[in-house]
Amino acid sequence: MFGQNSASPIHMSWLYSILRYLFCVALVVCGLCAASCAQAEPQPIAAAWLRDNSATLAVADVARATSWNPPAAYVNHGFTAAAIWLRVDLAPASGQTVLELTNPLLEDVRLYQLLGDGTWQEQRAGKAVPHAFWPLDTISAAFVLPPSAANAHLLLRVASRTSLTTRVQSWSAKAFYVHTAHEAFAHGMYFGISFLVILLQLVFWWWTREALMGWYGAYAATILLVAMLATGLPRDLPGSVALPLGGLALCILPLVGAKFSSRLLDLRAHLPRYDRSMSYGLAGIAGVAALLTGSTFYALGVGLAAVAALVWATTTQIAALLLWRRGMRKALFYLAAFSVFDLGAALRYLRNLGTLHPTELTDYSLQLGALIHMLMMSLYIIYRYNALKRALAIEQLANQQQRDFVSMVSHEFRTPMAIINTSAQKLAANPDGPRERFLQRCNNIRNACQRMSNLIDEYLSLDRLEYAEQPMRYAWCNLQELLEELEAEFPDRQVHLITGQLPEQFYCDRQLLRIALSNLLANANRYSAPDKTIELHAASDAGGLQIRVVDHGEGIAPDELARVFQKYFRGRNVSSKPGAGLGLFMVERIVQQHGGKLSVSCPAGEGCTFSIWLPHTASQS
Repeated sequence: MFGQNSASPIHMSWLYSILRYLFCVALVVCGLCAASCAQAEPQPIAAAWLRDNSATLAVADVARATSWNPPAAYVNHGFTAAAIWLRVDLAPASGQTVLELTNPLLEDVRLYQLLGDGTWQEQRAGKAVPHAFWPLDTISAAFVLPPSAANAHLLLRVASRTSLTTRVQSWSAKAFYVHTAHEAFAHGMYFGISFLVILLQLVFWWWTREALMGWYGAYAATILLVAMLATGLPRDLPGSVALPLGGLALCILPLVGAKFSSRLLDLRAHLPRYDRSMSYGLAGIAGVAALLTGSTFYALGVGLAAVAALVWATTTQIAALLLWRRGMRKALFYLAAFSVFDLGAALRYLRNLGTLHPTELTDYSLQLGALIHMLMMSLYIIYRYNALKRALAIEQLANQQQRDFVSMVSHEFRTPMAIINTSAQKLAANPDGPRERFLQRCNNIRNACQRMSNLIDEYLSLDRLEYAEQPMRYAWCNLQELLEELEAEFPDRQVHLITGQLPEQFYCDRQLLRIALSNLLANANRYSAPDKTIELHAASDAGGLQIRVVDHGEGIAPDELARVFQKYFRGRNVSSKPGAGLGLFMVERIVQQHGGKLSVSCPAGEGCTFSIWLPHTASQS
């Protein structure tokens, strides 16, 4: 279940707690940043636009052009090799104005302003321009304009291998600087926490060597890389590196996601043909798409990768739905967690194609969906890890009980069998021996058989208790008569019955209650001195029946009291005496089946008192 380093559950629990705490802090901080940024809204600009299919027009030619399209609030042309010219008219402003284009992946953005001497002043930004030469140290292309630029005609030229979708908006300089500070802080928190999540997942994988955690670490790292590059980070990363790297990450994401989905949903076992087809198909598509994105066919490669991601997401969701209908509970979680991420990715993809207008939602849908998705996945892995840890603890307990059982069988069953074998051999070797010896050996065989029969009876009773399909056999019984029978089983007044007011009839499973009391009395008799009397007290109280068995033996060590009702447990002071370690375990189970309570107290040097409380009416309700 776990790998070679699986003995680190405490450390992993602490790290998971830290992870959840940091996630909560990140969500609160990002929410505060979003609320703060919303207080200073930019001014959207509707710009007339002109399409330069050859991408060779000069600014003077564009300024004289008459074929401008009507003003639009969004630049929405998808993947195109053309250059798009925008004519921007600024409203009057009392101070500096910042003109911003919202898409951080635009490669070549140029702002032209007509000067008094008739020449055009050019400012450049975009991924194709070294960041040190940008007018402002921002993520998206932005330009500072003096008050004199108001009421002037500005021309923007935008070209990019990536999706040419953006909004043009203006800010007051003060509001823009506040906005960028908050934006940088939110990005730092977002990607810092995401990186920590991935790091912890990789640490968990190193500890456990579990394949699911390893694939989740790779999957989350790919998502983080895609989200980071889609946000325009790192700022100084040139477009010649950022765009091919982003394209490669987009190509790899469906393949890594398919591997993770396969592990999470056990597709190899439940849908092997689909699992193989998806793995091989996505591997081939990813290879072709990666080659295209690294060449001059960037848009085609990214489009192919997006189609592959869409096919993977859709078909895997259908597979998860099918498995959920077959009864796989974790498939429902898969549908919920991946639907959030798939929705965010679909919105971003449709925006890139130009189908949806660029807005705050479509611009950051991928990052938002990835954050919620990773949060849900991490919470699921926490739940899954805790479930595996509980299952491991149960398995370890079962293994320990099995070892205890084998040890008990070795001792308890071999001893009477050895007595039977030895006595039978002696009888066969000397059939005409003295009658006293003959009777003694027969008595030894009978006692050994009785001992084995008692052990078998205990196991049959225990087997009945441990299977829910065997119901309790409730009936009215004469409690006084049952207690007197138990007292009579022990000769020479070894058990002294002391009763108070008892109900004439008590509703219970008589056979199981008799086994419970018989076990308590037999234990008390086995571990008490021969001259000591065992007391059996029984009386009704306000809500039920109180039964106590009091002995005057050597008692139970204080450090063993908490374990006396465990299956197969035997104390140090009785390890050499006959017993299977099942009696007290069965007593507790029987009392619990009746809705009662069992407790034990052992004052130093005064023996032990086992107390049973049974309700009068709980068994009938």
